[in-house]
Amino acid sequence: PLKINVAGVATTRSAFEGNKLPDECMYYISLYNDGIDYDNFDIPVQYVKGESRISRPVFITRESTVGAIYCDREKVKVDGNVIVLNAADQQDILVAYSNVKPSYPEVSLMFKHVMSRVSLRITKSAENDRMYDKFGTAVVEGVAYGYYYLFSDKVDRIDQTTTLKVEPKDKDYLETATDVVEYDFLTVPQSSSELKMNISCSSLKTTIYF
Repeated sequence: PLKINVAGVATTRSAFEGNKLPDECMYYISLYNDGIDYDNFDIPVQYVKGESRISRPVFITRESTVGAIYCDREKVKVDGNVIVLNAADQQDILVAYSNVKPSYPEVSLMFKHVMSRVSLRITKSAENDRMYDKFGTAVVEGVAYGYYYLFSDKVDRIDQTTTLKVEPKDKDYLETATDVVEYDFLTVPQSSSELKMNISCSSLKTTIYF
């Protein structure tokens, strides 16, 4: 039967901190071969302090790809070999995959983040003599949504982009040099479009490109 080792999590700036899964969590696996999806990520794997325990024996009868996903399954929809992303409520997702053969049914999975975290911090410079700057809703263009293609050679893994409105995280004004206005959101990097963030405040409007 299949045996799984988790090598870790690729370090990226994201909602998941660190380079490992939580000490105790559940992720799900699926088997693929010749473009056929088996089980559709319906095989739970209990992960406890570095050890993966598959909920039932999985026998490898032909060369296959083992795919794994870790996310909030109540908020993230998985359909075959694609993840359906909701632009208005994007949740970070970890995915991994590795090939396996019947002669050696053991894989080592290195998870990576589907999402990237964009965090913009705005402070008041010493040259800014305005007494007060109030910031409003930022409009981000080029945010990915729709289908994210897993285990695919597609250059563009996302089929659609849209706009996303982001409110300041904690404080929406700059009055002193210690004040910070922060915008923070998750999105999928899209190779065919750049992120454009339009921010307005009481004294100016600016556009930032990522």
